[in-house]
Amino acid sequence: MNKRIFIVVAVALAAFAGFIRSHAGSQPAAASAALHVESHSPAPARARRAAAPGCVAPRRRRSRKPAERVDLNRADAAELETLPGIGPRMAERIVAFREQNGPFVALDDLLDVNGLSERVVDELEPYVAFGR
Repeated sequence: MNKRIFIVVAVALAAFAGFIRSHAGSQPAAASAALHVESHSPAPARARRAAAPGCVAPRRRRSRKPAERVDLNRADAAELETLPGIGPRMAERIVAFREQNGPFVALDDLLDVNGLSERVVDELEPYVAFGR
């Protein structure tokens, strides 16, 4: 019975060591230090994750603001991407919507574009124009 327990424990430890190596970039000292920090640190979980080797910090949205107003009726997708809250997919949706439905007349017309929320549309107000 003792031999079986020993084998099970040895296999579990080997699997755990492989897991640590794959997540710590083959630096055993750093991996053990990270484990020590995570298991005994009173810091919040977010701070522990950021401090652990191999962890990636959460991605933050950049607040993009164009130098001048963007004309929604003439801008291509690349220009629309300079607006806050508008990424490549949303820029393509705006261009496609404009091509199908004609020019935008007011800011509220953007609410008809699939995926644009009222919050994002409100953020766009100081950065957009409606040329014809």
